[in-house]
Amino acid sequence: MSGHAELAALRRARAARLAAEAAETRAVVDARLAGVRWEDIAVELEMQQPNAVRKYKRLVEERLREGPRDG
Repeated sequence: MSGHAELAALRRARAARLAAEAAETRAVVDARLAGVRWEDIAVELEMQQPNAVRKYKRLVEERLREGPRDG
């Protein structure tokens, strides 16, 4: 079967995308917890503010319920 290298490249690209999305989510949550306004976060993400809030607010609230993290 051909395409092994291409499938491996696809797996690597997907893993990189997922890692980047996770890092972006952590950065948004950290920014909000540091008091950065949704409007400013939305500008950095090149999103409309309501969309940024819709996508990330639940995650920010979950982190608030968990309390401070070590490290």
